[in-house]
Amino acid sequence: MKMSSATILHVAESLTRLGGVETFVNDWTRADADSSAASLLDSQSVLGGSGKKFGLRPSRFHSLAGIRNHTRSLGLQCGTLICHNFAGLSALSDLMAHERLVVCLHTNSADVWPRVSRLAPFVDGFIAGGKSLAEEIRKTLGESPLTIATFESPLDDSFFRAARVKKAGPILVGYSGRLVIEQKRADRLGEFCQALTARGVDFRLQITGDGPDKAALAGLLAPFPAEFLGMLKRENLAKIFAAWDFQIITSDYETGPATAMEGMACGVVPVFPDIECQITDILRGKFDRLFYPVGNMQDAAARLQASVNLPPAQLESLRQDLRRLVASKSMANHLQSMRKILAEIGAKPSLRKKICYQASWKDHLPLAIRCRLFGGSEFLK
Repeated sequence: MKMSSATILHVAESLTRLGGVETFVNDWTRADADSSAASLLDSQSVLGGSGKKFGLRPSRFHSLAGIRNHTRSLGLQCGTLICHNFAGLSALSDLMAHERLVVCLHTNSADVWPRVSRLAPFVDGFIAGGKSLAEEIRKTLGESPLTIATFESPLDDSFFRAARVKKAGPILVGYSGRLVIEQKRADRLGEFCQALTARGVDFRLQITGDGPDKAALAGLLAPFPAEFLGMLKRENLAKIFAAWDFQIITSDYETGPATAMEGMACGVVPVFPDIECQITDILRGKFDRLFYPVGNMQDAAARLQASVNLPPAQLESLRQDLRRLVASKSMANHLQSMRKILAEIGAKPSLRKKICYQASWKDHLPLAIRCRLFGGSEFLK
């Protein structure tokens, strides 16, 4: 399966989950005929739709040695290799022939910065999700010759086309994302619902997505009118979002998030933690009233109630303003700007060091055992 050296090869942890990175890469490969994607975690046999994708790890019973052998047999070649959140850079990039190696960084979690420092000598550039994340990379690397550029998460056209759903009855509040406590802090939804109830807000909560903490979250939300919709197909999301009146985001940190921008494209009003990310870059100033202090769900409920109490015409104007704010974030615009960034990186001489993978006896352990014994999925990085 040799690929032309003109292509872009994306390497991501998984392409079968509806997470932000996976959605981003899937959208890119559907829109760009010169791109392919390799998944480290899940078999691609279950994927439909356009876009060239293939799996490098069919199951957790495979070993890293087996994955490397499989990758070697594919003979992958590309002009630019993009490792999303460093996925596969250390363990697999030496087996994929490339002219330039770029890291596309989607997260500002604490464990990212040691990898930025350690792996910067082995890459040609960084493309960061949002201005604040790009600035953090610059601070971390100091006087570096590497290209450090910014991208904004693109939105599928279906969200721009979605018509608002007219309805009566309770306010419909949405939550979309991985159901995990770490980073996303989905556990805060219980406190948020309690605060809305105490304020007398007539509401329903709809939740899209899945995750390891779903059962715990269901227990927390049992006293409230909450509905779990599960993992939805991409083509169904816009219709769901277009029925939401508000969207609650509970995270400790984000770089987009794409789901909030998708909601805004459908006219949904976000109630957002005051964290540095793409959404706050967009909303800062005119829409500061939508931000609440991180973790303060009482304040979040108060801000939602204040928006609910706006005169109907003013609330509708707010929805239209939000739609206009994200109107330029089409995939076509994104690809145009990204091609310019990659051309800039490609025009510079490559100064990166060669990655020489050091084999270990651990490489022969099944991944499920390796991750448990040695502290997580370090082989991905």
